[in-house]
Amino acid sequence: MEKHFPYGWQTPSAQECASLEQELARETSVRHVLYKKKVSLIARRHDQDEVLFQLDDGRVAQVHLKWNREPDPDYPWTEIFETFEKWHANWMAQGLDGEE
Repeated sequence: MEKHFPYGWQTPSAQECASLEQELARETSVRHVLYKKKVSLIARRHDQDEVLFQLDDGRVAQVHLKWNREPDPDYPWTEIFETFEKWHANWMAQGLDGEE
């Protein structure tokens, strides 16, 4: 099933997927919720450092990449949603769509 992303979110290229998945692995420390988790990049915002990863168990994680290694397990900031649909509903409910 094709996912429909809110305004500003885009499907990444294969090169972006590999690069941003590696960046997440580089940034997470041993106590981070996504440390060594198998993830697949499904969307990104080009105007921000926000990315959306699909986890193997079906959940999705919205991550704000920092572009440096973080020893603090709270970074990179991550919010996990049970499903893509719940993430999408949360994004829209917060009025974050940004479309004029």
